[in-house]
Amino acid sequence: MTYKGRLLGLICSYHVTNDAASLLLASLFPVLRGVFGLSYTDVGTISGLAFGITALFQILFGRFSDTYSPVRMLTFGITFVGVSTILVAFTSNFLQLIMAVALLRIFASFYHPVGISSIARNFKGHELDKAMGTQSAFGDLGVFLVMSTSGLLAVTFGWQIPFLFWGLMALFAGAGGALVLKRMPRRAGSVVGPASHVTYSQMLKDMARFIPLLTVAGATFGIISSYGPLLLTDALGVAPAVAGFIVGVWIVTGVVAAVLYSRLVKRVGRWNLLGVSLIFNGIGGGLLAIAPNWLFAIPVFAGLGFSVFLVYPAMFSFVTESVGTSRHGTAFGLVFAVQLMGNAIFVYACGVLADLTRTITTPFLVLFFMGIAGGVYTLFIRKGATSAPSIG
Repeated sequence: MTYKGRLLGLICSYHVTNDAASLLLASLFPVLRGVFGLSYTDVGTISGLAFGITALFQILFGRFSDTYSPVRMLTFGITFVGVSTILVAFTSNFLQLIMAVALLRIFASFYHPVGISSIARNFKGHELDKAMGTQSAFGDLGVFLVMSTSGLLAVTFGWQIPFLFWGLMALFAGAGGALVLKRMPRRAGSVVGPASHVTYSQMLKDMARFIPLLTVAGATFGIISSYGPLLLTDALGVAPAVAGFIVGVWIVTGVVAAVLYSRLVKRVGRWNLLGVSLIFNGIGGGLLAIAPNWLFAIPVFAGLGFSVFLVYPAMFSFVTESVGTSRHGTAFGLVFAVQLMGNAIFVYACGVLADLTRTITTPFLVLFFMGIAGGVYTLFIRKGATSAPSIG
């Protein structure tokens, strides 16, 4: 196997376990609300705090990956994702839960800026779109496995079991990655060295037009993952174990979307794909807010999976082309910080609004307005955009 093939394979294996462990808590909110006595505001608080912590540490780790070996940083990170995920299983009150989740999110902060910047350095042109779509598909697969199985495992064997299982999976991924690393040559240029004269203000200026879109993209994922299971259980009367399978439909179509992403870009262009996907995100949010029953909600979740998970590889490819090749780690650390801060703020606000309005449908009304606004904004900024003809 080529160096690029091994690198992409290693990154994808980490993405599965990293995203599974990161979304495990959200998948179990219908169960954990009863265990810990959580209100919607509590759900928003712990989710918002988790996303906020991840945002801050992704800036730091992204910067480090421009100087140190990215794949070794990823191996370290996924190993301690495993350790901290197991620790969550031993918490017994809300404070302990927050502290364990905070530790988990610190180590989960390694993957996105470090892994995706490694892809950005090693793949170009249409090959870049294909690699971005592939790694996205593996991350989506991890989320699907968690969403579709965790509720059933928790109801059948206890809420701690999913945390113990995915903690062990992350430890196995780290051990396997360490073995693969021993057989991978140190590639010239894989460690870029200090990114001289790079300032965050200049980098923010370089990708300023994408900041609103990153915020909307982050908030969209946060709302669906945090409140989707609760919408099904609290508003539509679905059992927690079944709710996970329904939300899993969202992820299944997301995996398909990520796999098809590079082909769709070639057909319709990246800008068109991004704008339409954001608008469909808004429409889907509005439909979930008025869903009369769970049968209506299933195809809506499926459609949202397709539109939500086309946004991310498109955004990552745009950012890759907007920054210098010597600072991809720093750039993606900043990208995910912006995305997750939007996630943190909106997810917390939606929890408060859900308590104030006494309905879990409120976050999906917020999603409706955000998605439409994001799509309109995309159409506006593309007028002044420059992009390679082959990718739209």
